Amino acid sequence: DRPLHFSSKPREVARRGNMALPVECERLEGLEMKSPRQVSGIESSDISTICGSAASTAGSLSPTSNDEQSEARLPDVDLDNPVILPDVKPFSKEVQLDPTTAALLEQVRALGQACFKEDGLDGCSKRGGWRINLLAAGLDQGAGAALLGFVVYRLRPDVQALSVAKVAVPSIYRRRGYGRVLMQGLIAQAKQLPEIDTVSLASLPEAITFYQRLSFKKLHTITAKDDENCYFPGQVYMELRTVSRGAPKPGKKGGKRR
Repeated sequence: DRPLHFSSKPREVARRGNMALPVECERLEGLEMKSPRQVSGIESSDISTICGSAASTAGSLSPTSNDEQSEARLPDVDLDNPVILPDVKPFSKEVQLDPTTAALLEQVRALGQACFKEDGLDGCSKRGGWRINLLAAGLDQGAGAALLGFVVYRLRPDVQALSVAKVAVPSIYRRRGYGRVLMQGLIAQAKQLPEIDTVSLASLPEAITFYQRLSFKKLHTITAKDDENCYFPGQVYMELRTVSRGAPKPGKKGGKRR
């Protein structure tokens, strides 16, 4: 697969309650999507979420206080040039034998526990059907690299959709726009898939504006739990069309979505 390239530094975000939300849409150039075998290193941190599961809708979205965050020391890495690692296969032998990627995934597990009260890698397997993209910095520093966030999603070619389940960003990396970097990278990824014409998700109410700035449209409020899609009551279902209605993607036969 060809890597996706973006440019521009992530912008600042505004705080709403315990959630950090990016405030400006930005063009991303200069960000490179690499394969897991090209990765090296990771460092642990706490998290805040942008969209999530029952655990995140039930209470505070931040496991650390503002004082604790201000005292956290950022790792000595280049945070202005993050790298998206798409579709990492966490349970593949190749990944498990690579100490750098293995360390990254241990960070994901901790992020998931702090944010969603569950392993961040749950379901991210061929059998589970979920996939995961990571955002990291300082990959040239080996085990000293930093995890900046992750997004869990799956492909639903039966309904021509890419469905997002979870987005998490470390609390010490808030106000830098990394949630936007993850989502815009995922949208760009979806646009390359001829079988996908929609990106869908269930947003927490506090994050609706964040997704609207990425061109997602509010459709309806979820009233019943949906374990299959990781949707929970109180979340707002949103969609982004990756192509205009009736306009097939290059290499895709047909027109309107059925």
